[in-house]
Amino acid sequence: MVRVADLVNERRTVDVRTARGPFKVTYRPHELTPAREELLADEINSDGTSSDPMLELFEDLIVEMELEGPLYTKDHFVTRYDEQSGEERREFVKGGVLLVDDGEPIPPKPEYTRHLSSQLFTKIMTTVREDMNDDPKPPSGRSGGGSFGRTSRTRTPQNGTT
Repeated sequence: MVRVADLVNERRTVDVRTARGPFKVTYRPHELTPAREELLADEINSDGTSSDPMLELFEDLIVEMELEGPLYTKDHFVTRYDEQSGEERREFVKGGVLLVDDGEPIPPKPEYTRHLSSQLFTKIMTTVREDMNDDPKPPSGRSGGGSFGRTSRTRTPQNGTT
C-alpha cells in the first residue's frame, strides 16, 4: 500500500522544450490538487483578470528552473504615493528594469515569473501538467506516453536516495 505522506516529498524533473533548446524544471506534483484547482478557477473566474493565483501556484509547484537571466520588466504599471495629494496613483512605466543579472538563475517567485513571457510561462505549466498526467508504469496493453510523450522525468526522493 502507498502512503500519501510518502508521495508528498516527491520531486519530478522535466525538460521544457523551447526553440532555443530544452531546460529543466523541477516541481512538486503534490502541490496541485483538485481542491487547489477549484480554488484557482474560482479566483480567476471571480475577477476575470487576475493572474496572481496562478503565479502563487507556480511558486508552490516549481522548485527550480534551469532558466537564467538577464530578465527585465516589460512596460508595466507601478503604484506611487503622491505626497501632495496624499493619494496612491497607478502610473504606466515604459521600458524595463533589470530584475535578474545575465547568467544568474531566475527564481520561481511571482516577482520574477510575472515578467516571463506568457508563452514561456504557459509552456512550463503545460509541460508539468503533461508530466503529471503521464503514468510512469502503465498496466499491460496500455501506452503511458502522456498526451504527447515528449517529457522526460527524474524522480528524486526527499532523503536523496535513488
